[in-house]
Amino acid sequence: MNIVYNIHDGDIVSIIQDDQDYKVYFESAPIEYQENLSVMYIKKEDIPNNISHYKVESKKIISRNALEISEKEIYGKILTKEKRLVERLMPSYEEISKSKSTIEILNLIQDVGLIGLADTALIDAKLIDAYASLTLSGSSILNESDRVGINQKLVPTKYKIEVNTKVTEKTNKEKK
Repeated sequence: MNIVYNIHDGDIVSIIQDDQDYKVYFESAPIEYQENLSVMYIKKEDIPNNISHYKVESKKIISRNALEISEKEIYGKILTKEKRLVERLMPSYEEISKSKSTIEILNLIQDVGLIGLADTALIDAKLIDAYASLTLSGSSILNESDRVGINQKLVPTKYKIEVNTKVTEKTNKEKK
């Protein structure tokens, strides 16, 4: 048997018969895709049961680590470091809903004027947290231009600097 794999990441693409040429097998695939493939012979009895839990490294089949296996099962691919960071920072659906509700309620309280001067700082802090959470939920890749774009659409002017600071702090904390 022949294992066809990606030469850059070791991802096993297919298992084909010995007498098959992988270039013919993948002839309808784009040329760029074909150029990233290689083949390795393996005895049929040596093929692992769950081949997606393995990859090719230095012409040997090795087991993927638990994180890679989990990502393959959830996303169908191995995530980059940046995508892993985005996934860790992404607020849950409940957090996003809570943030939206918090913003609506606190803005109503401010508009109606039911707060004293002492409570204004507390409400501002809660709004900044809520806007930061929503900013993180809207970022596909956490870079400065994405945050600025989201802030311009979502965050009121008086909170923009504080929200950006909070998002940057959370991002930097997760990177460590």
